Amino acid sequence: MRVCSRDAAARRRRGVLARAAYAMRKARRGGTVSESSLAPPAFAASPGDTLPEPRGKRRRRRMPRCALPLSRRVYGPAEVRAAIAFFEAFTDGGSVPVRVAASSFPWQSGFKERCAHTFVRSLELFPQERCLENPAVWPVWASMVNNLATMMLKDISPQFEQACYRATEAGDGPLLALPFSGSLGWRRRARLAGFL
Repeated sequence: MRVCSRDAAARRRRGVLARAAYAMRKARRGGTVSESSLAPPAFAASPGDTLPEPRGKRRRRRMPRCALPLSRRVYGPAEVRAAIAFFEAFTDGGSVPVRVAASSFPWQSGFKERCAHTFVRSLELFPQERCLENPAVWPVWASMVNNLATMMLKDISPQFEQACYRATEAGDGPLLALPFSGSLGWRRRARLAGFL
């Protein structure tokens, strides 16, 4: 079996990112990460040696808050596909109006129900049939569906609500529900960012 050099390089990058994400999660939870475990073996200090002083002031690179920051180029199409599938299942293929489908959901929190009805009103004013004609507005429609799904999942899943709270506290913005599963699913994104 031949291994492409591109595949090997991608595997190495994923390994580096996974180790960095592990170190960030451990540091966030209060664990200690030794500098020697993060430094390459050639630069790790032995017990008798001291590290040399830096020559000048170096610029610090700004590190992303999330271990794997998602670009709109990667996340956008996945969000649109998941929004279309969720909306089709939620409205039973378009035969049930959005307002009726949202009202029949077993809401536990009145606040989240009112927030969800805001997105329902937006979806009624901006129906799927009209927006799917123009590909430029797909991300906007998908965002409204994603926010509706996020409110519904927050209402029934305490684990998701806790992850959303941690994401907001960390300043990473809202953790959205769609796609529910897969390589870009909310659990994987939350776990990689250290919110679960």
